[in-house]
Amino acid sequence: MNWTEYCLQLRRKIMRYNSDRRVNEYLLAGVKDTQQASDMSKHSSVLGYYFRVRKDVKDDCFDYDAVREKAGLYKKIDDMAYNAAYVMNGDVRDYNDAFVFQLAACNYCCPFCYVDDRNLNPRGKQVGWFSAKEIIEAFVEYRDKLPMNRIRISGGEPGLVPELWLEVLDQLAIKSISDRSLQKVFVYADTNLSGYYLTEFLMSDVNGRVLDRDVFKKIAEFHNFAVWGSIKGNDGDTFLESTGLPERHRGLALIWERMLEWLVSDGLDVYINVYNFEPQAMKLFLDKIFHKFGEKFLLRTWIQPIKIYSVVRDRLYQRGVVPDDYEKLLDDRLRENINIINRYLDERMGMSYRQMQRY
Repeated sequence: MNWTEYCLQLRRKIMRYNSDRRVNEYLLAGVKDTQQASDMSKHSSVLGYYFRVRKDVKDDCFDYDAVREKAGLYKKIDDMAYNAAYVMNGDVRDYNDAFVFQLAACNYCCPFCYVDDRNLNPRGKQVGWFSAKEIIEAFVEYRDKLPMNRIRISGGEPGLVPELWLEVLDQLAIKSISDRSLQKVFVYADTNLSGYYLTEFLMSDVNGRVLDRDVFKKIAEFHNFAVWGSIKGNDGDTFLESTGLPERHRGLALIWERMLEWLVSDGLDVYINVYNFEPQAMKLFLDKIFHKFGEKFLLRTWIQPIKIYSVVRDRLYQRGVVPDDYEKLLDDRLRENINIINRYLDERMGMSYRQMQRY
């Protein structure tokens, strides 16, 4: 089975057309009573069974400069709330809580993923089918009790079903006609940027154009949307290590580049998060970003730390890896990579890494 066939198979497991209701339905993972829910309880709470609310900024850290000074360069600053507030011309306090739902399948098997393995399996018992309309109705219901102005389409891998992005935006726009407060809601989709071949196939004449060729352009017409793209590893070795894929998929290490170029050329707002990069190849990556996408994307590229949650520890032990040793390796790579990007930005743009939030 090649990569496209594999992704297509996963897509068919998490998306179906309900002929009676004449709507697409998507398979969501339940988050209640999971290790993920327990691991992330400090900043994320479960809403019902299939949804959760994530708080990105601590109550005493709404000023970006103060957060940066407090956290330092080597700790994560979740800037999604800052970004949404900037785009929507609002206050970061109004965008701190995000309504999150997770698709129940992923085409990667990342050992450091914080999601329980059972929630990455579309055959698991802890899953449920929802239309985009039902997802937005759930959001509105919970929003009446807990003010939220962000929606995060997560997973799993949302890039397997990009039409869901558009359907969520459409349904939100319909609801905002009767409730104008919804016009301030910001939506973003996570993706590992691996969907180039699948998307190309779905839009092809050979496959009957299952996916609208202009789907990304139509999404880009919404000002309240952004893509948060993750790049896992920057060479064959770190890519396979980060994604858990077998050796035969080594050639996919640079698939992110083609997908990112597509999204950007169709007008989407994209932010880049990189994980587990080999420091020796970091400058080459930054040069590529600069020459292909410009200075803005250098500032939009953040090197993310990897936290060893309990579910990750269990997974590493099963693979014969000592979690503490692996965490040290990741932290060493993180520090070295941040030093590299810090020097790179200083030489090219006269500013330090994370000196300003991503716009």
